[in-house]
Amino acid sequence: MRKSFLFAGFLSFFVTVIGFGRDPQGENAKYQLDRNRHRTSSLILRGKLELKVGVLDSSVGAKGAYKSQFSYDLTVLMGHKVHGVKNINIPSEFFAPEFMIHLREVKDLDLKSFKIRHLGFADAHTRFGQVYPACDKVLLYDLKGLDTQDFKERLEQTIGDVYEVQGEMGSAAFDLEDATILAHVSSSLPALGAALIDASGIVSGAKMKVGFDYLPPASQDPDGRPAPDSLTVK
Repeated sequence: MRKSFLFAGFLSFFVTVIGFGRDPQGENAKYQLDRNRHRTSSLILRGKLELKVGVLDSSVGAKGAYKSQFSYDLTVLMGHKVHGVKNINIPSEFFAPEFMIHLREVKDLDLKSFKIRHLGFADAHTRFGQVYPACDKVLLYDLKGLDTQDFKERLEQTIGDVYEVQGEMGSAAFDLEDATILAHVSSSLPALGAALIDASGIVSGAKMKVGFDYLPPASQDPDGRPAPDSLTVK
């Protein structure tokens, strides 16, 4: 069960490193879990993500960053909830159209805290019946930010917020290896710009994966919940 807590913390890292091609200030995007066994481990039963992009703070980083809020809510086996809200800064460089243009040309970039590879173009088909043609297919790997003490402390806080188990877990509980993020990115979508998000890794020796689809506003009722027909599990 604790493996799912670590993976939930991983989600709060990857939203800081995808989303390209426009000024996203004020945008928000919601995502829902796809339980298809080819995309999501059986341990995770339900899940949703939301990113709200705030104002540009020019004092952060070399070219400023958008002060944003990321929330996640997962239900894992035995009905346990893993949820949280994180305030994050997203560097403005990742939203500049020049970034994706350059990535398409060079194919691989080393951005110090992670590496990114352009895998070509592919149509994205979501579980809600939407098709986003010719998305940039982007792989993030060698995520060095996951090895930092700050990341591990944030994971422990996430776990503690839900189960109050700080101090009970040894360092082995925080082992995360071969972490990758695959995103299908479309300039027509808000915030992250991603139609599909697939994260995977080896958590304390066990393979874990999770896949999310962009949830269009038309699939939400006035209370922000998915419309009934959008809950169909593949």
